[in-house]
Amino acid sequence: ARLTTLHACSDLWATGAKVVSAQVVITLPQVSIKIQKELLAQSLSGINSALEPQGAKLIGGHTLEARSDSPQPSSLGLQIALSVNGLVPSGSIPWTKGGCQPGDVLIISRALGSGVLFAAANAGKSCVQDLDAALDVLKTSQHYLLESLLKIQEKNNSSQIVHACTDITGFGLLGHLEEMLLASNSQRIKSGKPPIRIRLEAKSIPAFNGA
Repeated sequence: ARLTTLHACSDLWATGAKVVSAQVVITLPQVSIKIQKELLAQSLSGINSALEPQGAKLIGGHTLEARSDSPQPSSLGLQIALSVNGLVPSGSIPWTKGGCQPGDVLIISRALGSGVLFAAANAGKSCVQDLDAALDVLKTSQHYLLESLLKIQEKNNSSQIVHACTDITGFGLLGHLEEMLLASNSQRIKSGKPPIRIRLEAKSIPAFNGA
């Protein structure tokens, strides 16, 4: 529940918006009422553990029961979906994926490779210690990084210090970087400017152990 909430929040952080509230839909497996209550309580606790440090609130949602038989363990039948709401500071413009400029530096806020590690785990070829270390990082909220950037932006009279931004999730670094390049170059070509290229230095890209 905590990981899902942080994942949902990252879409807002990538626009320069602070999370203010969330609604959730939780689907519980077909198990005893006692176990359902325990799963629900733990899920809500995990969600709030990600929202409260940001000053955000869980303002509502729905609880459903799955129609299919429960897997083993029953926690694998738990489904969580969130709708997260946020606000961009007054006077600021939301960050977008487009807007990369010549001379910009790409900042990656933490190590990459969780998808590789989880795929290896599904194939039974991962190291438990590497998985635990990656999960410890993934469970850490990055809202404090957003707050730091917004403070720098405020000191610079709300001038946009971040030209383009995205979160790196399902499509990985290259997939999301392609989105940023396509959006940025589309704008540049329309305004008569030459397209840009991004050069990656492999040794400078942080990666999880084992990835």
